[in-house]
Amino acid sequence: MRLIREEVKSTALTQIPQQRLESIVQTIRKSYLSVHTLDKLGKDLLITLNKKNMEDVKLLVKVRFLKFLLQEQVENNSVDQYVGKLVLAALRTGETIYSPITLRYGDKILFKFNSTCIIGGKTYRRGDIALLSTLELVLAGVNECGKPLIDPFFEILVNRG
Repeated sequence: MRLIREEVKSTALTQIPQQRLESIVQTIRKSYLSVHTLDKLGKDLLITLNKKNMEDVKLLVKVRFLKFLLQEQVENNSVDQYVGKLVLAALRTGETIYSPITLRYGDKILFKFNSTCIIGGKTYRRGDIALLSTLELVLAGVNECGKPLIDPFFEILVNRG
């Protein structure tokens, strides 16, 4: 609950170090060690508290996802940095899919790699151009492998303007 309160009060995405998360998890897990000594009311209370904790976790994740989307940046030392990168990669993939200037063939998007990247068991090297599915685009985005290609006619218009 404290993490949610901190997240909501902060305009920036709060950092949740791995050590802090482990401390919270350990505190909750310690409560399980004495479960055999609890009576029925105590066990019911523990179950209710755990259900409430799971609801709080769900809310915390939703708030953090919204902040990832709104701020479009991820703290590298936060416990959920990879999740944040996934969220932003999914956002950019959505933008790419709906963009009228993205080069595509059927349901796949043309993508140019600027570094070596392994996606779906296939290795792509710097300078490679490939048709990628939506999932492959998300993975390429998370790994920061390159960028989708846009219609050259649009580039000409932009460069003349």
